[in-house]
Amino acid sequence: MAKGRLAFKASIEKFHAHKIPIEIGSPELCQQRSVKEMIRFKDPAGFQHELFYGLKWDPNSFIPSRPHGGYVANDRGSISFRSTSFKCR
Repeated sequence: MAKGRLAFKASIEKFHAHKIPIEIGSPELCQQRSVKEMIRFKDPAGFQHELFYGLKWDPNSFIPSRPHGGYVANDRGSISFRSTSFKCR
C-alpha cells in the first residue's frame, strides 16, 4: 500500500523508469477493491501484484469472531490480545 497519492504517483514513475509494465486499475476495479487508485504489475516469476492508495473503510466495521476486551499496545506499538471470555477445559 502506498502512503498517499504522492507516494503512489512516485511509485508509478519508478515502474516507468525501470520499464516495468503496469496496468492502471479501472474505476470499476478500484470500486470493487474499495480504493481510490491502483495499479497492477507482474514480478519476474509472473505473479501479479497490486499497489494502491486511499483504502476506503467504514468506522466500526470490524466485528471479531468472538467478544473480547480489546487490543493493548505496548511502548513499542506491538499489539497483544486481551480476552474477556477465555475458558480453559
